[in-house]
Amino acid sequence: MNNKAKPNQFGLFKVLRGTDADKSVIKPTEIIIETLLPKSVCAILAGTTGANKSFYAMQMGMSIANDEDDFLGFTIMKKGLSVLLVDTEIGENLILERYDALKRNFNWKGSDRFNMISKTGSFDKIWDSLDKSIKYFKPDIVIIDCLYNVSTEKDFSKSNKISKVME
Repeated sequence: MNNKAKPNQFGLFKVLRGTDADKSVIKPTEIIIETLLPKSVCAILAGTTGANKSFYAMQMGMSIANDEDDFLGFTIMKKGLSVLLVDTEIGENLILERYDALKRNFNWKGSDRFNMISKTGSFDKIWDSLDKSIKYFKPDIVIIDCLYNVSTEKDFSKSNKISKVME
């Protein structure tokens, strides 16, 4: 038998041995929207220009805040959640137009759990302002629309570019 100590870590990676996993008690991941949105996970929605990512994100957030049964056919598993939509792209007037257009598709009662902030001015202090907004609203879910406006990095086609912003 090898008496050499078995490492538990390799740099940033924690070792998960199958023999230990066999004995583990696994805590199920909480799911907000089946298949689409696990709780406490940073998710990125990506697509080409004009693919309606912003409408998708806003409709998803409004569906959650409105306690809908589903979003685009996927069951919403958690009720009573609040959402903060962060607009960094289109401004107050257009975000309000979209909100108004989308809420007509609901029996809308989610106003008290769906809040929006819309960026004015330069991007220099966006993270400080976002942090203050999150501390004030205390949302369960934060949707940032759109990611490329919160960074000087404009080419997100490579994962190392995205990780700079995500960290």
